[in-house]
Amino acid sequence: MKYLQDIKTLPEPRKTFMEIMKVHNKEVPMANLLAYFFRNKEKHLLKNLFLKALLTTYYCELNTTNKNNISSNLSELYDIKLNDSEFENLIVKTEEPKNKDFRIDLLIVAKSFTICIEFKINHVLDNPLADYKKFMEERYSEKSKHIYIVLTPYSKTPEGKAKEFIDKHSDFKKVILSKFIKNVKEMLPNDYLEQNTYDSNYLKDFIQTIENREIRYKRSHILKELNNHIPKFEFHNNNQGGFLQYKNNSIWIKIRIKNKKWQIENWKDNKQLERHEILSNFKNIINVLNNKINF
Repeated sequence: MKYLQDIKTLPEPRKTFMEIMKVHNKEVPMANLLAYFFRNKEKHLLKNLFLKALLTTYYCELNTTNKNNISSNLSELYDIKLNDSEFENLIVKTEEPKNKDFRIDLLIVAKSFTICIEFKINHVLDNPLADYKKFMEERYSEKSKHIYIVLTPYSKTPEGKAKEFIDKHSDFKKVILSKFIKNVKEMLPNDYLEQNTYDSNYLKDFIQTIENREIRYKRSHILKELNNHIPKFEFHNNNQGGFLQYKNNSIWIKIRIKNKKWQIENWKDNKQLERHEILSNFKNIINVLNNKINF
């Protein structure tokens, strides 16, 4: 019954402006928007909320052989006091440095520490992390603490130069984007998202965009789990979390998750004939399909 409960908690994604503009899976526009909210003197009036939310988000080790996964949050790990005096004269940059053959997506400079963020949405984690660390230590040698983060929607397996570095060093920590944004949402003033200002609407759209990604990821996970029980079906990915499909000549059956229910569709000659929405567990779903297909 676990996955039935999961389906009941998955709201229907509401398409956002970022998705309409097709920048919801682009790292540079997303990093620019994050940088705007990290800057504590911008008109959004959130001051240091985004930075405090990041530092109090629990992290994971990128090296999966490390058994101490999710041991604490970043402020505890680096013993950073979350007082506003620490964040005076905060500097937030994107795509730094400008004169090197690599770019750090987000760079945050505070009073006693720096944060280097590699933002990974869809791309492979194969960046020259050793070069990032060398640059940070040389450029900001006066800072007592250097924090290195891979900010990503889901687990990333390091490859190439990134793997070489992570196999030997534990500097970079993984922070899951949805958990960070959930932390932001919990720390917001109660009425902030209802204020109908430009900034509150920007943030509302951004939060919805991240939540949509999480919904679609969970849908795909549930469908792939169901696929293990009905191997005659094939999983197909799309921008709604995917669907399962069985094809026999011109007869197709598709299964997707919609409106917190399983949606089973009968197709013929590329036209949908029937659609049924049911709320049920794996066993009953398989029984329903068994009436249509001889497993």
